[in-house]
Amino acid sequence: MGALNAIAASASTNPPAGWREPAALTLDERGMIRDCSRTGEELFGYSRVELTWRHVSKLLPQLSEIDLIQEGQINPLLSFLCHCGQLFEVNSKDGATFPGELNIINLGHPGKLMLRMIVRPAGGVGVSFLGGVAP
Repeated sequence: MGALNAIAASASTNPPAGWREPAALTLDERGMIRDCSRTGEELFGYSRVELTWRHVSKLLPQLSEIDLIQEGQINPLLSFLCHCGQLFEVNSKDGATFPGELNIINLGHPGKLMLRMIVRPAGGVGVSFLGGVAP
């Protein structure tokens, strides 16, 4: 789990002004994006087609070296960080980055683990996120 604790921050910007509605991603157990909400398309700047079958780390780089699933369950450390309000770096297609809150839910499909990831931009200058501080 060192990847969660040793992440280098890149330059960040604030989320779009007035952004309130969260984006939703549906992921398989490997972290591959299976679906994206319309709000997600708007927030990330990618179409649903562009995101389908891409790894979630395309949008959330800290998740590139993290197992989302451990022993058939959501990674406990990742789940804890999401529930305690830890902020993660979110990347959009236009190169902007901003801090975001994550929630992960097991959708409980029979025979196949599917996850719903909710991404909500965290506003404000100087907001601290996993690996850095927004300017």
